[in-house]
Amino acid sequence: MSIAALQARGLTPDDGPVVVTGASGGVGRMAGRDARPNGMEVWAVTGKPDENERLTALGAAGVLDRSVYEAAPGKVFEHERWAAAIDTVGAASLPFVLRTPSGAAPSRRAENTSGADLVTTVFPFILRGVSLLGIDSAKFDIVRRRDI
Repeated sequence: MSIAALQARGLTPDDGPVVVTGASGGVGRMAGRDARPNGMEVWAVTGKPDENERLTALGAAGVLDRSVYEAAPGKVFEHERWAAAIDTVGAASLPFVLRTPSGAAPSRRAENTSGADLVTTVFPFILRGVSLLGIDSAKFDIVRRRDI
């Protein structure tokens, strides 16, 4: 559903890599797995180093440790890295996702496993045109779900 929403917003493989947080969890694994057949380069973020090999085998171009979330505390922006993000973690990872988008990258939230708090600024939304999309998968239209 997240990939379909990003594609509906115009995301193509030529836009650049997609980062998936919580990539070793169920939703993260499925998002990473399903993005590859759509031609997207997927980078996985996990806090479980023993999952790196499995994530690479599932098609991740690279695996990052979740310590990247704390790499630049207090910074509004970091180097532009991702055309889009599928964030399954929430409070811990979303500020990182918002600091590192490429251009007008649409971001995607899927879950809130680390909490609902969000400590950030409005700058990613204003200066890089970031959009934050959400899906209520429990109420997602069944016809659309079947199409996906």
